[in-house]
Amino acid sequence: MATNQDTMKIFLLHYYSAISNPAYQQIAHAMASQGHEIILGFRDHANQLLLGDNNKTPQHTIAPPRQISGFGPLTTLINSFYFLLFVCRIGRFIRQWQPDVVQLNRSNLNWHWILPLCYGRNIKFIQDCRQVETPSYSSNPLKAVKQRIRFASHVFFIKRTYSRATYLHWRGAQRELGKDWQRYADVVPLGVGNEFLTFPSRQSFIPGTSFLYIGSITRYRKLELLIDAAAELKKNLGGEFKLVFAGPDNSQGFYQNRVKQLELEDQVEFLGAVPYTEIPELLHRFQVAIAYVPTEPKDWTYQPTLKVLEYLALGIPVLASKVAPNEEITDQFHNGLVVENNVESWAQGMQRFAEDKGFAEQCEQHAVANRTGNSWQQTATQYIALYQRLQHNDGR
Repeated sequence: MATNQDTMKIFLLHYYSAISNPAYQQIAHAMASQGHEIILGFRDHANQLLLGDNNKTPQHTIAPPRQISGFGPLTTLINSFYFLLFVCRIGRFIRQWQPDVVQLNRSNLNWHWILPLCYGRNIKFIQDCRQVETPSYSSNPLKAVKQRIRFASHVFFIKRTYSRATYLHWRGAQRELGKDWQRYADVVPLGVGNEFLTFPSRQSFIPGTSFLYIGSITRYRKLELLIDAAAELKKNLGGEFKLVFAGPDNSQGFYQNRVKQLELEDQVEFLGAVPYTEIPELLHRFQVAIAYVPTEPKDWTYQPTLKVLEYLALGIPVLASKVAPNEEITDQFHNGLVVENNVESWAQGMQRFAEDKGFAEQCEQHAVANRTGNSWQQTATQYIALYQRLQHNDGR
């Protein structure tokens, strides 16, 4: 284990999506540039855990948990046991490598709480809470009990087994841990890529009425609300506007069919996936960036999304869902408008930008004048400061 307080061995473990979380790649790279030794753990499409350096080069592989097919409590018990063995293999790697810190975005990692219990000793374990637990309790009594147990156990393990928790926003920490959340957690906000922070500001007001949504085109995100709002806007305003969706389309044509049914082919366009490095330039071609957050899942309503932070850093006006983090940003920087998540409100918000050019220009001026954001280097530095504080205090 590292003896120099200024240099640490850090294991960033992200077990969520089938690709490595870009945020964790950025954090790993920033920490490595400060001289720390980093291992990045991420899940692939086969559910195996790849352990690599900050350049995402796999150095070790942990086989995925076995699963048997079938139904009933016995099948569930057996598969749970196999997942326990999988977590024990992760623990074996931790014991062998002996990092100073394990930062875990546990999300889909069952049995994660045994890691700080069995492999802690002098290792500090951080639970990085990027998905806020917001159970919508079922009307089914048995399911409701299971949901309450899940939430209570999540809070218990944060408070009793981990050295510390981190959240992206104080609202998420308070939602899970209560008003005394600062006893157990720190807030470390998302970073923003330098391509957004350093991209030249727009020099003139964008003419016309154009809106850009960036993100995955999936049914999960309930994007039909935006398309229906565009249909309402067409009724009120005519066809002189553009709503563009940029992102990989996983909806099997659902949204394109809706556009055809509503005869919006001239107003609504799907660009497909756009390389990340090209997004700042793409945004500069549009009057307003859409920061839409669906009502469900509710964990998205307790912290700002990365995209709205990127819009703030780039200096682009926003039309955003009315959730507390978005309201905080627009209230502070006057860079846009928040609306309720219903078709009528979104159509009215779009129409405000289209018809009130004084308002639109004012939003753009404020957006350009108040460009700000946390760089990934700053985010990494905040995490490192937390790690060193825990090592120095030998506890919370």
